[in-house]
Amino acid sequence: MRCIPTALAVTERDRRIGESIEISAITHDDPVAVTACAAYNEIAAALVRGDDPERAVAAGLATARRLGSTPVAAAIAQGQDLVPALMAAAGAIPFADQASGYVLDSLSLAVAAVLDRRPLADVVVDIARIGNDTDTNAAIAGGLLGARDGACAIPSRWTAALQFAAEFTAAAAVLAGLPDGVPGAARPRA
Repeated sequence: MRCIPTALAVTERDRRIGESIEISAITHDDPVAVTACAAYNEIAAALVRGDDPERAVAAGLATARRLGSTPVAAAIAQGQDLVPALMAAAGAIPFADQASGYVLDSLSLAVAAVLDRRPLADVVVDIARIGNDTDTNAAIAGGLLGARDGACAIPSRWTAALQFAAEFTAAAAVLAGLPDGVPGAARPRA
């Protein structure tokens, strides 16, 4: 959840992958977790560059393969076949860990979310409705959806409730390289 600023701020691929791994290793020093973080950030970086979701997911998959992680590559591939709305409606969770915050479950859900063409809010709500570790899964999916759609796609009723909204907006502007905290416009949908 906390690694996405690296995807937003670091433009050089190898450095971004290395920093993603280092950040993940602070609390999740496991080969699967650190590779999942690097692959996730490569998806996010591709979206920020303007790649369509399919191409962005392909960049994450290539990263997982480059780093030699079959489990992470399999989680990304599984996410390509999931439909968040159907999972939420049926209450069906196709993971052994039941979407309990396990890194591969959360990565699969994030991939499914970013490939879902519906508006950000609809997708995030469905990811949360799937259940179990709802905040982790929705935050990780929401990061990719935000990279895909831009901050303006977040409903104002959600941002109005944020305790530190001004600080978040200013930090986002710094990451985006915008002057004086001016928020960027939403990116057009692919």
